[in-house]
Amino acid sequence: GERVLRIRPSQMNKHPLDYFDPLNGRFDVCLVELGEEEFDRADEIIDRIAPLMAANGSIMIAVSNQQAGSRELEFNRSISTQASRFIRPSAKSTVFRFVPANKLRWRSLRDMMNIARNVRTNPKLHLPRMVVLGPFLAIGAYIGNRLTKPTIGIPPKGIISSMLLTIKVDHEEARKSYQYSSNRILRERNRRRNGYPDKYKLPQMANIASVPSTKFLLTGQGEGVITKHSISIISHDQTDPQTMMTTPPPAQDGTREPQYNRCIEIKNRQGLTSLGLMTNQVWEDDPRRLAFLLARYKFVSKMLTGKKFVGELGCGDAFGTRIVMQSVDKVVAYDFDQVFIDDIRQRRSEAWPVEVHYQDIIENPLPNKHDGIYSLDVIEHISPMDEHTYITHLVSSLTEDGVLIIGSPSLESQPYASPPSKEGHINCKSGSELKALLHNYFHNVFLFSMNDEVVHTGYSPMAHYLFAVCCQPKS
Repeated sequence: GERVLRIRPSQMNKHPLDYFDPLNGRFDVCLVELGEEEFDRADEIIDRIAPLMAANGSIMIAVSNQQAGSRELEFNRSISTQASRFIRPSAKSTVFRFVPANKLRWRSLRDMMNIARNVRTNPKLHLPRMVVLGPFLAIGAYIGNRLTKPTIGIPPKGIISSMLLTIKVDHEEARKSYQYSSNRILRERNRRRNGYPDKYKLPQMANIASVPSTKFLLTGQGEGVITKHSISIISHDQTDPQTMMTTPPPAQDGTREPQYNRCIEIKNRQGLTSLGLMTNQVWEDDPRRLAFLLARYKFVSKMLTGKKFVGELGCGDAFGTRIVMQSVDKVVAYDFDQVFIDDIRQRRSEAWPVEVHYQDIIENPLPNKHDGIYSLDVIEHISPMDEHTYITHLVSSLTEDGVLIIGSPSLESQPYASPPSKEGHINCKSGSELKALLHNYFHNVFLFSMNDEVVHTGYSPMAHYLFAVCCQPKS
């Protein structure tokens, strides 16, 4: 061909369909090298490529059998299962060609590749083996190739070495093909799930006076746009898209990629969400610690998944409470500091309504019976003289089959803790001490260690943070 352009699949798949409008109808042939693991996305790939093809253009899809050992027939099963994905509405004709592999050819080629691989890793040991066996394997492969007869249409019995699919594209139907894609169906489901009508559309690039430059579309390099009128005068065989001049993008109301206009919609509807009083300080002084905080709430949400009525004692600004709300039916938050309670109520969200109440756990149990309670970063602030009252009141606030999760920095971590973290820590415990304490109140106590954002079951004296999951309260 006079010009060959390579488009990265990742560049094509991550953008909406109309992003590639400047390339519509500009290619005569497209070769797609497809891996077997990509069969389930073949329909999406073809529907993305079809509008880019010129009249009577062809899409050629080449797939090789990469299975090893006794799994070579898995390739045949994959083709049989996924073949319907290659039959698209935009195709005038679809022709399947298969190259069978007789036992001699298949075994010879496999052995040659294995020897070559071994020579690369250990040449001293395997180079003599290659010299001795190489000629015999080459002869076997040659004879196997001569005996192989490619077939058209129905897949042959036995091992298939490779497949070549040729699709003649109907240019008029190509632009409509995307309406049949599974990706479009998933987007419609998401729209319905979020309360949008089926015909709802984000602002499209049609309202913008320019489109991204072809060089950026093809290579992902550089920035800029070209105007629509300049696209209309491009000659297919005279202009190289990679040499087009670009200009800075003009100002626009929406984002350059339409799917991100959802960010602007939320901002216009409810403004930007505040981090919360305590989390704002963390984000300002030690942003990395915010990742640890959210990981702790993620662990709690997984442990309490499916619970009906969960309580959070010592919620602070309740920034992480939403994560638990995603996994349980209802969460009620409690704290003994009215400043944080007022902060939560001022930031109340209609989508994530956090119910919060004042509660001093040393004075009284919680006002509700919960089937799950979690209390993070509280016990280390409780005086050893009051810890019995603290735990007793939590236990009395649980149902018979309730679960209590206690989270606390470990005693061993304190020499490395920051000054703000250390402040107020008057009752840190080692893993064994925390477990022994809670065994006085529960039949089962499961101890987990945490370092940074990773929760594990490793050696607790080396843990920075401790989780105790407590079940079956003692009467």
